[in-house]
Amino acid sequence: MHFIWKSAVFLCALLAINFPLTKSSIDLHSHEKVQISINNTSGPRKQVRIRFPEFIISGHIFCNGAPKRWLHPQLSTPKNPDEYFNIVTTDAAGMYFLTTGNHFDLDRSVIITVLHQCEMKHLHPEPCALPYYKTVIPFNSTSSSTTYIRRDLELSKMEAFSSTHCL
Repeated sequence: MHFIWKSAVFLCALLAINFPLTKSSIDLHSHEKVQISINNTSGPRKQVRIRFPEFIISGHIFCNGAPKRWLHPQLSTPKNPDEYFNIVTTDAAGMYFLTTGNHFDLDRSVIITVLHQCEMKHLHPEPCALPYYKTVIPFNSTSSSTTYIRRDLELSKMEAFSSTHCL
C-alpha cells in the first residue's frame, strides 16, 4: 500500500512538471501592472507592460468656509461626462475620496461633478421650485509618476466651473 502512495505522488509530480504553462499573470500590489508569459516550446519569455496607474483624488468640500456633508462628488471622463464611474458621499468634515480605476488609464483626464445648493456671489440660481448648481472641475495629468491629487473645493468661489439648473 505504501508503494502505491509513493507511485501516485511521483506520477502527480511528473505530470505537474510536464504540464505546459501557457500564461501566468502577477499583480505586484503596486502601481505597476506586470504580465509574464511563459512558453515552454521556445523557452521562457518575459513581457512587461506598465500601464498608467490608478489615480486618486481626495480633499474637502466647503460652502462659505463650512464643510459640506452628504454631497456626492462624481467622477467621469471628458468623452462621457454624464456617465459617472465613481460616486462617493462626503462625510461630516466634507471629505471625499475618489479613485479612477482603468478609466484614467485610457484618457489621462477626468472630471469631478458636484451638484449642490451653495449660493455663489455672481451666479444667481434659476427661478424655479428647486434650483441647484452643477460644478464641473477637470483634472488633467500627463505625469505617470503622479498618482494622488489632494484638492479642497470651496464651492462658493467656483463660479467659473459652475452652471445653474432646475429639478
